[in-house]
Amino acid sequence: MTVVKLSPDDLCIASMVAAYEKKNLLDKALNLLMQLEKDGREHGVATLGVLVNWLVKLQLIDEAGQVLGMIAEKGGSLPFKSLLSLCDMYSRAGTGAEKKARQAPGGVEAEEEELLAPLVFENIIKGLLAGGFVHDAQRVCRVMETQGFAASQPLKVALSVSQSFGLNRPVK
Repeated sequence: MTVVKLSPDDLCIASMVAAYEKKNLLDKALNLLMQLEKDGREHGVATLGVLVNWLVKLQLIDEAGQVLGMIAEKGGSLPFKSLLSLCDMYSRAGTGAEKKARQAPGGVEAEEEELLAPLVFENIIKGLLAGGFVHDAQRVCRVMETQGFAASQPLKVALSVSQSFGLNRPVK
């Protein structure tokens, strides 16, 4: 009798990490990934994408940046919504993340065919304004309008005030 050792593929591992995310068990997910690495299994873009989204939600900026580097090394790219979440995270991080925050919105124009809910756009714009990135907030607002969504009145006021005074004010 021949014993065949099966190894989970990238989508299977990504699903397992996503299941851990739902239960907020980061330590278990990382243990799984480290064990797979010890067994010689490289993490694919799908697994790394789930992990980076989770790290963004946890506001773990440096760790998310490291995983992004791993994705880039593999020639992969993040989903459109992940790029916007990264933009929001970096802009809210303040000092030291300015360059990353300015680069993240560039992905907004990359995949115009994928539409987002207006609330997601507004949260990103508010994050950019909170980080003091008025120009980038206006650019994302134009993309939002190009995709057929109108900015809410409070957001229009926040953009106008930020542009007029050039202040780094948090937006709620």
